[in-house]
Amino acid sequence: MLIFRLIIAIAIIWLLFYVYRRIHKTVANKRQLARRAPETKDMVRCEQCGLHIPSTEAIERAGHYYCCQEHAEQQ
Repeated sequence: MLIFRLIIAIAIIWLLFYVYRRIHKTVANKRQLARRAPETKDMVRCEQCGLHIPSTEAIERAGHYYCCQEHAEQQ
């Protein structure tokens, strides 16, 4: 009977420890995600249509930005 109680006590302690670790890990991950700065890109406006696009995807001609080759050629 004593061994049975000991096994139950060990199982309960292990279960509590396991639940504590899972909760702690989840909270730590949420905090880490909250601290991360969002990745931002410089946005530019197409001179033809006014669409805002990332500067890395824009076509630049004479200091002006365009969203596509067609708009760049129209100017």
